Amino acid sequence: MNGTRAYEGVFIADRGGTVPQSELKIESEPTSDATYWVRFDAMRGAPLVYLHNGVVLIPEDVYQQGLATLEHLRKAREK
Repeated sequence: MNGTRAYEGVFIADRGGTVPQSELKIESEPTSDATYWVRFDAMRGAPLVYLHNGVVLIPEDVYQQGLATLEHLRKAREK
């Protein structure tokens, strides 16, 4: 993600609720890694956006899939 927009829809915090604009500081490395993206279909995807405060923003259009992907990734890290 070199400054280009990959997805222009609404994002929802993984923990629910809103995130104050002052806390929207993106961790670029995990966010730009396509491994951490949620797919809409074979050609389109959107990132799980990792913030410095530990919150992950998930595209609203694929929120449930994003939560499942995030859960899977978190479990894989624990191993």
